[in-house]
Amino acid sequence: MDIESRPERFRTHQVENQPPPFAPRDLWNDDRVLREALEREGAARFRSHIAGYGALAGSTLYELSFDAHRDRPRLCTHDAAGRRIDRVAFHPNYHVLMDAAVTHGVAGLSWHDAGEGAHVARAALSYLHHQVEPGTSCPLTMTHAAVPVLRREPALAAWADKAAAPHYDPRELPVAGKAGITLGMGMTEKQG
Repeated sequence: MDIESRPERFRTHQVENQPPPFAPRDLWNDDRVLREALEREGAARFRSHIAGYGALAGSTLYELSFDAHRDRPRLCTHDAAGRRIDRVAFHPNYHVLMDAAVTHGVAGLSWHDAGEGAHVARAALSYLHHQVEPGTSCPLTMTHAAVPVLRREPALAAWADKAAAPHYDPRELPVAGKAGITLGMGMTEKQG
């Protein structure tokens, strides 16, 4: 019996109670409230920058995130020769996502391009990014939050500048050899 000859009550191939696919979409153009808030809160000078990121996030970054999430980070405790390395291996798309976010200012725009509306613009970029890629939320948010704390201590000025910089560098190098850094924190609580 083919699908068309089945009684109506048994036809299940038409699904009408599902939302349309999320992407591809332009997250900036689809969000009138965000556009109005950006203008109202004094961040109009960042409009084209944020609009470009909204289009990128809602298409390319969204697609890249699927592989980054399917291939979870893996702890590599030893190298091929048996030496202890304690390194975490990420899917290459994770680094592409982080590079796009850091380069566009999700972590540091309000610090490296300070001025009127910079914090509002960074919040808008963060809002757009995290709609499509939540896995990078923690390092991007912590990097942003660490900059004013690091700036309180003159000896950590280089760290603050590199955390605020629009450069992502996943290489394992001393801070002095990097144009940009991301920051995180270690948790000791069991539930953390």
